Amino acid sequence: MKVQRVSQTYKDMSDDELKEHIRQKVGMDPKWARRALMALYDEQDEEEQRDPVNVHHSNGRGFSPQDQEFLSSLAVQGQTASFSAKQQGWLYTLLPKYAGQLVKLVREMERMEPSFTQTIYFANVRIDSPTTTMSALTGELELDPRSMPNNITVRNPSGDLMHNFTLHDVTVGPEGPILFIYKGQITSVHKGVTSTKEWQLLITVAEPDPLPQIVEEMESIMMQKKKGKR
Repeated sequence: MKVQRVSQTYKDMSDDELKEHIRQKVGMDPKWARRALMALYDEQDEEEQRDPVNVHHSNGRGFSPQDQEFLSSLAVQGQTASFSAKQQGWLYTLLPKYAGQLVKLVREMERMEPSFTQTIYFANVRIDSPTTTMSALTGELELDPRSMPNNITVRNPSGDLMHNFTLHDVTVGPEGPILFIYKGQITSVHKGVTSTKEWQLLITVAEPDPLPQIVEEMESIMMQKKKGKR
């Protein structure tokens, strides 16, 4: 189960309302169809993913026996390539019947949200005290941008310094999320004076080596926004 934030709009819907909403979306929206396909494929267990032709477990999760081979092949293809118009049409035809299962997945993610916290260490983040900003890359933290945690705790190895951050905003580009913005309050004591400041944890979607300029560009944008609010 990949945990990610659930929109408040979906939380406010009844199960029947959400089911109908999902049914309509996966039957006409290519982004919804792709996400639904991948979510259902993730529910296939390892044996089913390894051999979708011969192995099927009737556990109420993932694809039905008649769809398993075909939809599994599309899910594997979708990880690296786009779908043809004909394949997209098949997704629109087949996925609406899984709306009930997708509602269950949404409710499971919703229940898991409050307790889902990722812990990372100071060694994995850059700290800029003057701007009260920490930054890192998803690749450095081994985080999947499709399923970012709602809360992150940044700590040192001994655990005597721990700072909690909550997901505040997401910057989305043409290919999906490019920056996750977390915020948290950090209290410090300097010369006997206690002060509390708001810090940001900026997590850019990138691997450690390629495109390092992305981090600098996104941090520059955030700093400009921050200065503009003063």
